[in-house]
Amino acid sequence: MLDVWFEGVRVVLSKAAERELFDLCLRVTQAVDVLEHGFDCSRSKRKREVIEKCLRKGDKILRVVGVYDYNRMMGCEVLVIIHVSIEGIKWSSKLK
Repeated sequence: MLDVWFEGVRVVLSKAAERELFDLCLRVTQAVDVLEHGFDCSRSKRKREVIEKCLRKGDKILRVVGVYDYNRMMGCEVLVIIHVSIEGIKWSSKLK
């Protein structure tokens, strides 16, 4: 298993996020890079433990959603990436 960390917390993937990363030909480290360097792009108010970040790459936006949780098997807090997507920019004038 790949050991990936974000802000001192281990990163794990949900089954859905695993499939999405595979379908988009992305790596876990790329998703964590979006969390580290992206901008907040929540479309609605999220719970305190949920983070949603986006990163603009050309005419596309890479969106990553993660939630902090406690993993009993590992015995520590983890960040579970629950969603990864690539979207086209239809409202590009708002981003500039």
